Amino acid sequence: VGRKTTARDLGRFGALLLGARNVFEYLKTGIRFIGTVTSGDRYWLESEGDDWVRFCFHHKAPGIAEIDKQQAYLFALVVTVGTLREIAGADWCPRTVSLPVLSSRSRIGLSEFLPGTDILTGTNAASFLLPRSLLAKPFFPAHLSTREPTPFGMTTLPTELPATVALLIESLIPDGGNPGIATAAEAAGMSVRTLRRRLADCGTSYSDLVARTRMTLAEKWLAQQERSITEIALSLGYADRSNFTRAFRRVNGLSPSEYQKSLDPDEPSVYYRS
Repeated sequence: VGRKTTARDLGRFGALLLGARNVFEYLKTGIRFIGTVTSGDRYWLESEGDDWVRFCFHHKAPGIAEIDKQQAYLFALVVTVGTLREIAGADWCPRTVSLPVLSSRSRIGLSEFLPGTDILTGTNAASFLLPRSLLAKPFFPAHLSTREPTPFGMTTLPTELPATVALLIESLIPDGGNPGIATAAEAAGMSVRTLRRRLADCGTSYSDLVARTRMTLAEKWLAQQERSITEIALSLGYADRSNFTRAFRRVNGLSPSEYQKSLDPDEPSVYYRS
């Protein structure tokens, strides 16, 4: 079931995931909103050195049978890895996978799905290891252009208004760095209160759109390499390079200079391939 499931099959939760700009935001969105789907799951990220990140998940519902717990872990693992393969390549595999429980039969199936991956069992939580450079990859799963949504009876989030406001913000940022909501509301022909309410109905906020748009411009300008990182920081309204670096790392999991290196085809890859 996990191998046939994509984010588009996960209803409102899946719609939130598909709104991510890059892999890091996809994972962080899952971490933030998993509680809206089940109160028994917790997701989080852990750093492992300079080159690796561990995505962890724990099913903490009491009284669940071992076979059900195993299926919950395998489903979350296979759906997440399957989505990342659409970004990193069909042969991408995590370096290691850890699971609290795994039957010998399930181990065989998982080994076929993840050839070359080290599979560990008996851990307190489930997790898998992925290269840090993957976090900055643009998030656009291939199935978006080929499949119709099957959202288990739930509707996806509307996106027209946030997209329109984001375009307005993008046009205003070079002039002021941090455009106020009053300017956007006036341009959209509505009050500030109405704009806030309608954006909330879409699952976002004006401040979130400003932050996302600033990062979109930052990534664009970093890729062009026509401006220094300090110039980019000041153009986006940050007080200095260090403030920009901290904000960029929170969103992308990489510093601006690390992000530029991840775009350089001459840089050695740290992806783990089977």
